Amino acid sequence: MKLLRVSDEVHVWHIDLLLHDATPAALAVVLSHEERARAERFVAESDRRRFVAAHSALRRILTLYTGIDAPSIAFEIGEYGKPALAAGRGDGIRFNLSHSGDVALCAVTNACDVGIDVEEVRTGTSFEEIATQFFSVAEQRFLAAVAAERRAEMFTRVWVSKEAYVKATGEGITTSLKSFEVTLAPDEPAAFLEIGGKPAPLDWTLFETHADIDYAGAVAIRGTDWAVLSRYG
Repeated sequence: MKLLRVSDEVHVWHIDLLLHDATPAALAVVLSHEERARAERFVAESDRRRFVAAHSALRRILTLYTGIDAPSIAFEIGEYGKPALAAGRGDGIRFNLSHSGDVALCAVTNACDVGIDVEEVRTGTSFEEIATQFFSVAEQRFLAAVAAERRAEMFTRVWVSKEAYVKATGEGITTSLKSFEVTLAPDEPAAFLEIGGKPAPLDWTLFETHADIDYAGAVAIRGTDWAVLSRYG
């Protein structure tokens, strides 16, 4: 099998969980004992099926880069809970997975920190309280200036951009979402403006990825000059 290469690219895999959900029992056989146990802890059957679909798809995607059979892929968990391929596996391949509703996104690259997040856009909800708690003052002002009919979309786009960064660093909830700032100004590329109260370092890049009409997605990656390629699996 010829392996996929990502030397200067980020591959963003778009996964339709409904398509991967046809035979959950068959999908589960590629999962580890720990993953199957996690799946069984979901109360709702729909959540259990989505988890199995997303994580079995992740294993099959990683096989394309590592050559390791999906059931044999082994993971290790970082200090703050971020999964990675076990030491000595994958020749530097890095990845991150996110799923929401019926959509999953998986980012794959090489030897570089990467994070991805996807969220379903939920209308009819007031976001002001959440924004006050987690967004910078500038981000709150940006959201307040958005037309009411687009506020849910823009809130979600800011949220996934921030989540992608904390997933990329591997520090997760230990990093305050208020400690850094993103911009999604019209007609400008998404970008980090400030991290830790200082101008954002040049070695972080932010990309938006359109997972589906009702979803927002973003990828954060350390470094510059990356090419982002969409794949479907």
